[in-house]
Amino acid sequence: MISSVPLQIGSFILLFIVVSVLVLVFINKAKNRKYKKITSMLEHEKNTIMGISIAKELSRVEVILKTEQLEERYKIWNERYNGIQDNLIPKITDLLLELDLLLEQKDYNNLAYKVVYAEMEVYRVKAKALGLLNEIKEITESGEKNRNIITKLKTEYRSLKYKFIDNKDYYGNYANVIEMQFELIEKRFAEFEKYMEVNDYDEVSHIIRALNVMLDHMKGVVEDVPQIVLLSTIIIPKKIEEVNVQYQKLVREGYNLDFLKFDYNKDASLKKIDDIKARTNVLNLENSILELKTILDYFDGLFNDFDKEKSSRGNFNDLHNGVRKRLLKVNDIMKNIINKIPEIKYNYDLSKEEVEKLNLLNGELVILNETFNKLEEDIKGKVKAYSILGAELNKILDNLTSIEAGISSCFKNIDNLKEDEVRAKDELREIELLLSETKKHLRKYKLPIVANKYYVQLKEAEEAILEVNKELLKKPISIKVLNVRVDTARDLVLKTYNLTNEMVKTAALAEKSIIYGNRYKSSKKEVEQGLNNAEVLFLKGEYKRALETSINSIDLIESGIYERLLEVYNKELI
Repeated sequence: MISSVPLQIGSFILLFIVVSVLVLVFINKAKNRKYKKITSMLEHEKNTIMGISIAKELSRVEVILKTEQLEERYKIWNERYNGIQDNLIPKITDLLLELDLLLEQKDYNNLAYKVVYAEMEVYRVKAKALGLLNEIKEITESGEKNRNIITKLKTEYRSLKYKFIDNKDYYGNYANVIEMQFELIEKRFAEFEKYMEVNDYDEVSHIIRALNVMLDHMKGVVEDVPQIVLLSTIIIPKKIEEVNVQYQKLVREGYNLDFLKFDYNKDASLKKIDDIKARTNVLNLENSILELKTILDYFDGLFNDFDKEKSSRGNFNDLHNGVRKRLLKVNDIMKNIINKIPEIKYNYDLSKEEVEKLNLLNGELVILNETFNKLEEDIKGKVKAYSILGAELNKILDNLTSIEAGISSCFKNIDNLKEDEVRAKDELREIELLLSETKKHLRKYKLPIVANKYYVQLKEAEEAILEVNKELLKKPISIKVLNVRVDTARDLVLKTYNLTNEMVKTAALAEKSIIYGNRYKSSKKEVEQGLNNAEVLFLKGEYKRALETSINSIDLIESGIYERLLEVYNKELI
């Protein structure tokens, strides 16, 4: 059992060695296949380079050598081609042989580096060969290519010329200039043929580029010149004349249109049109259509300005009359108030703030009158447009409305002073009447004794009424103090009235209670004694105690009299 362990270990090691060898064999075979594939691909690329038809194209160039420039280029191309064939291709061949040798030797480390270097050389040489081929083909194939291009340009040229000829009348005085330009283009086509015959492809390229530019320009000329002619010679001059007629008519009717700067803009527009015509004469059409349309839009817009002025004039006249009347009315009111300020200040304790507010409003009104008078001068002098005058008049109206509101507020405060004075006098009469009625009411009942409290309150009430009268006689009257005096007098008179009313009612009820209870005097001694005490209290002026004593005495005989008499008492107090 123990002896079998070394045997197992040996078997494992042997198996590991066999597997490792097999793995290395497989890896090397894979590398070998990989590099063989790469070398085959590089060989194919070398053959592709060698197959590039540079020699064929050079032979085609050799046939058409007719200029010194082309001969010089041919010489350079031939030298570059020989360099590729004699130097670069052999170098690639040597690199590929070196790769094959390293592959046979299975020197994969060096092989990996050499493969990268060989790939770079192959692709570099291929790029040079293809670049050279394309340069040569630009010449060998340019003849056919240029012919195709010039055919398209001639088709475009004929289309433009036919369009011009069919509509020649629309080009006005510029037709001759355009015909000359077409002739220049035809000369360019002739030059193309001339240089194509000598294979001067550089000059041919210049001619083709020039023809492209000229035909692009002629597209704009053929398209835009009729519009320029129509706008500059017919539409805009007619529009200017229509506007001018309307402008002169409005000026004669009294409109001030200086703000439009019509004459200046008209002259500037005519100069701009002359400039556009001059530029068109040399077929320089840059921004011409845009400038002409801008001029047309300006003169079209003037009709809107004219209509606005007409509307503004009607609105202005109506508003102007209304503002003038309101301003005259406000001036009269303000003059009346300012004249009465001394009288108002004499009669009433007018606050400093109120006087300052009136003076400020008066100052604003003076400025507003000056502004309105200036507006009136502008109207007579016709120096401003009605739209501008209307805006100024609306501003005057806003300020006038503000002043009117301020005057109304001051009027209200002054009226309140007068109303407070009248109200105070009315209340004074009511207070005096109430006090008089209070006295009469007391005298009517002829009470044996009147409490000192009544005379104290009566004196306070009379003094308060006297203070109101004194305040009314002052000049100026302080309405604030007057209102306080009136309120004080009213409170004291009401207090006296309530005291008198309560005292009279209590005395009257006590008297009735004593008289009612006299019928029970002989019935019970306690009743008689109580009623006698009530009479004594009544004569002393203690009417409430007299009432309570008489009720308590009667209650001894007639149960519930207390509640019934109290009910009567309370009803009479309400």
